Amino acid sequence: MHAIDKSIPAVQESHCGETAVLVRFNPAQTDWNQLRETLAHLPAVDARSTNDLMTLRVRYDGEDLAAVASSSGMSIDEVITRHTATTFRVAFDGFSPGFAYLLGLPPELHLPRRQTPRTRIPAGSLAIAAHYCAVYPSASPGGWHLLGTCNAELFNPHRNPPALLRPGTYVRFEAAR
Repeated sequence: MHAIDKSIPAVQESHCGETAVLVRFNPAQTDWNQLRETLAHLPAVDARSTNDLMTLRVRYDGEDLAAVASSSGMSIDEVITRHTATTFRVAFDGFSPGFAYLLGLPPELHLPRRQTPRTRIPAGSLAIAAHYCAVYPSASPGGWHLLGTCNAELFNPHRNPPALLRPGTYVRFEAAR
């Protein structure tokens, strides 16, 4: 998506979601029809073609781990094994700076968001909800199921780029022992 920002002068910013793209542009430089035509002729880029692989160490000590195992019909060890055997891909970011929505969660771990969200999830919390996996980059409210904790600095505004996990990046989790 960042290639759009750089390749079309009128584009001020672009942001991808799972099924849509937001493009903010300067209407003094182009109109919507012209921009849409320009975007339609950009070469297709497959975000999955990146070779970037990030491995994050996790302590599987989350307060919902036992409940996730029970809901999924697995033991805690099986949940950890399935989770660490999966290669995830960052689909998009959002919610808060550095919060990356990871696709690839095994279907047996798909659970709806919690009925009652928590008012504060600690930074570094590894969590799942629906078909997503994520690590909370900062403390915030949240309704996802907590599997563990990760010490990686996921967002630093003084780093370039500030987000550690960017769309297209592959992510593996490794159990810290």
